[in-house]
Amino acid sequence: MATLALAPGARAQCSCAVNQVTNDPTNLAAQNLSSALSGNTVCVAKSGGGWENQEYHQGGPSTGNVIDYKRGPADPVDPTKVLGTWAISGTGASTIVTYSYSGGSTGQYAVCSLNSQPGPGSTIGYCANNISRASFSATLQAGPSACH
Repeated sequence: MATLALAPGARAQCSCAVNQVTNDPTNLAAQNLSSALSGNTVCVAKSGGGWENQEYHQGGPSTGNVIDYKRGPADPVDPTKVLGTWAISGTGASTIVTYSYSGGSTGQYAVCSLNSQPGPGSTIGYCANNISRASFSATLQAGPSACH
């Protein structure tokens, strides 16, 4: 079962204490975690090349399915597969994303970015809480697609 996990050497340079991406419907100028994740693929690199995870965030704006894109929905050998769900909760510094995977594993993270509004091409960091440095980083890629 693939879950977002630390790739050795892939520590993000941001800190959720200073650069947290939040959800705040009253502050339209703020970073928006829903906009960053919804409809995009999160690509986590593994050491030595390739991808540890390529998880498409289907649905939105704040909840939906987590889909391992693999080689695509039409591939006869390694097709796209639903892994579980994602959900954003909280606002401001209490904003978190929760991943619930089939089989029972879950993870809750605050997210940080050095971009004013992370989107496709941006690097984001996943933090254990809203005051820590990112444990691992990922790159956002537009839409459902294999990471490259």
